[in-house]
Amino acid sequence: MKRIFWITIGIGIGVTSVVKIQNYVKKYADTLIEHTPLNSSDDLLLLQKTVETFCSDFQKNMHQRETELNTKLMEKQK
Repeated sequence: MKRIFWITIGIGIGVTSVVKIQNYVKKYADTLIEHTPLNSSDDLLLLQKTVETFCSDFQKNMHQRETELNTKLMEKQK
């Protein structure tokens, strides 16, 4: 019985938090967007280039690490 009570309390707190956050975002979305530093197309292009560079570096390092792990695994299996 105690578990059901605390699960219900947790769910209630979670739902209440989500609703309050959604209301806050709806209320202040326009003001938040206006105050972001991305006001020009140059800023957006810079952001796009940064994200693309991050993704390519991440994939390169991921493949490199995967190769290292596969090599170690093959050595252990011998």
